[in-house]
Amino acid sequence: MTHGMLALAYVVATIAMLFTALSYGRMSAAYPIAGSAYSYTQRSINPHIGFLSGWAILMDYLLLPMICCLLGAIFFAPYFPNVPSWVWIVLLMALSTIINFFGVSVTARVNNTVILLQIVFAVGFIIFIAKWLITGNGAATFFDASAILNPVEFNKPDMGWGVIFTGASILALSFLGFDAVSTMAEEAINPEKNLGRATLIICLGSGAFFIGLSYLMQLA
Repeated sequence: MTHGMLALAYVVATIAMLFTALSYGRMSAAYPIAGSAYSYTQRSINPHIGFLSGWAILMDYLLLPMICCLLGAIFFAPYFPNVPSWVWIVLLMALSTIINFFGVSVTARVNNTVILLQIVFAVGFIIFIAKWLITGNGAATFFDASAILNPVEFNKPDMGWGVIFTGASILALSFLGFDAVSTMAEEAINPEKNLGRATLIICLGSGAFFIGLSYLMQLA
């Protein structure tokens, strides 16, 4: 969709999500209580609108695990073609339910372990790409602006900022979940400062990771 300009689309998505992160940071400082968007809207605008926003964000929290389970099933399907996709979805749902059943501390440890594994695999992938580029393959360089903005592709009739923005709207799904930090307000130390800081770090860190990895993949 982005004609090889995935990194640029991620830049746009990161900038857009940064405004959301800043908003959550300001609101978590003003109302350091659990409830996230529901509490913020209920206290700053209107209780009835807060009620609606609470149900809306609850739908988000319901849909996000469903998307993750679906993506997991899509990932496993080529490796186990004889296993129906619904089996993987049920297994992933059961695993997620069991982990969450044991409480926040267990869930946090599992999350940290999964994130550590993701970092290990990502670093390994980056090393592989680096070796690939160093040996003269792909772009054979680490610095190529066309991997972000390719003028030839960008100026085609079916391209332009509209396509980049469309791609960015889909890539925004990669950031789903960082706002959940605000729900931990009543369990965090000094939430007025730390929640906003944590939200920004997660948003910017995720954006930098997505941009850097997609840039290297384009070079390869």
